[in-house]
Amino acid sequence: MKKWEFSKIIVAATILLVYPAVILLSWRVIELAEMAVAMKFTGALPYLTAIITPAWAAFATILGFYFNKAKGENKEKIRMANKRDF
Repeated sequence: MKKWEFSKIIVAATILLVYPAVILLSWRVIELAEMAVAMKFTGALPYLTAIITPAWAAFATILGFYFNKAKGENKEKIRMANKRDF
């Protein structure tokens, strides 16, 4: 069995641990917004979006850096494979 690269371990841990927490947080905030609407709250709810935005931004940042790193690694692997074939 091939050994996992460290970056893949980080992304797997992120998906298993951070993603469910972000989903749960988003779900709770939506519930709070629904409760506010049901109680006829007529003000703005910017604090709710302020809670969700950083959580999704952190998740997207982690995945963005991983995909960028993977792109570089794959280019190098392809380059090495092409050199071996010729």
